[in-house]
Amino acid sequence: MLTGWSLRTRLVLVVTVALLPVLALSAWHAVREQRASQLGEAEAVTAAADLVVARHRELLEATRRLLVAMCEDDTVRLSASPDASAADINRCQAYLGQVLQKFPNEYSSAFVTDAAGTARCSSAPIAVGMGFSDREIFRLVRETRKFTASAQLVSRVTPNAVIPTALPILQDGEFRGMCALGIALRSFADLVTPASATDRIAVSLVDRRGVSLAGSAEAARGLPVAVRLAAAIVGSQQAFRDYGQDGQLYEFRLLPLADTSIFVVAAAPVVEGFSFLLADWGGFVLVVLALGAALLAVWLGADRWCVQPLRYIRDFADRVAR
Repeated sequence: MLTGWSLRTRLVLVVTVALLPVLALSAWHAVREQRASQLGEAEAVTAAADLVVARHRELLEATRRLLVAMCEDDTVRLSASPDASAADINRCQAYLGQVLQKFPNEYSSAFVTDAAGTARCSSAPIAVGMGFSDREIFRLVRETRKFTASAQLVSRVTPNAVIPTALPILQDGEFRGMCALGIALRSFADLVTPASATDRIAVSLVDRRGVSLAGSAEAARGLPVAVRLAAAIVGSQQAFRDYGQDGQLYEFRLLPLADTSIFVVAAAPVVEGFSFLLADWGGFVLVVLALGAALLAVWLGADRWCVQPLRYIRDFADRVAR
């Protein structure tokens, strides 16, 4: 089969066949390294999202416990009753004010409503008489009958944006009102910052509409458009790749904060192009170059030390034959 091939060609073919297992092993290792790199990047993004989720869930759990203790107070529960006197209201307001004084940075305001959503008692007296029945937090508490946190909103009681949380006030199984506590958005957002500074991973908070609530301006530019995020939230799509608003391709992880309407989005840029190929396939390229160099050495060496001496012998034999 190889009778028509020259000696050099046969030697190069033999060396190539001998080195094919090395080439195949190098290719397998490159594929494995690429998969490990992608898996490691995905795990890093998930870890960053999990870290922020854990921090915010701790804050929400602490808020829930504070609300439970605060709303179980007799003065607070009595203020939600239509029969509460002015003295009862004043005692409730003094109590709420004392509680919030201990958490000046974490919480913005606290108030109690009746079953119709009208504020009866508040740490900020200007809130008394305001209606909150149109707020999402009131509807959620009335329907779920349990601790609830809602998306960011501008407070009617203070000039700051807050994350509203609330517990229902129940009497004989009937909804009698809402006991609410507003988490200061700045305090909520500060829990994102440490995770945002790690490596190339940026973390943001978004609501169900995909609108950014907290995070750096750079992290917000890395988010996809709000419609895309909203679609991922509706479809329970926790991991996906998409382009951010800055035009860069990102690896995203989307996790909810407990059963609230707030979500954590972690994003890491996906490396593409020559640098990406070099990082994962650099070793394989070096093996291919080494194989090429070895074949070139065999080709030149075979001519210098094998073919040329044999050619001299062949020429001498031809002369002797003549």
